[in-house]
Amino acid sequence: MLVEFTATEMGFNDGVGGASNSKASAPYHYFLFGKQVDPQHSWNSGIYFEFDGQRNGGVNRVAKVALTSDGAQFTLRSGEMISVRRGEDDASWQKFVEGVHEVFEKLAEA
Repeated sequence: MLVEFTATEMGFNDGVGGASNSKASAPYHYFLFGKQVDPQHSWNSGIYFEFDGQRNGGVNRVAKVALTSDGAQFTLRSGEMISVRRGEDDASWQKFVEGVHEVFEKLAEA
């Protein structure tokens, strides 16, 4: 496991989703995702995914997404995993899940 945390914030709005533990005393972690379209550079279009800093961001890095009632796991093409446990209210969790399905369409397993 590359990154694992319990979300104190999560959601999806205007095509961008993500989660963080910014309200916790544990070491800070986050990830964000969304569709990216670059008409001038087609190689830079796809699903953007970033965790714990821009140096860990890029397009089409996620190979699989697994959702459970308790959290989500993002498997990167490198084989590494980002895992988040649900720690937010039902409304925020539902928006997050809807966003995962919208953005990752064919990669999301429920």
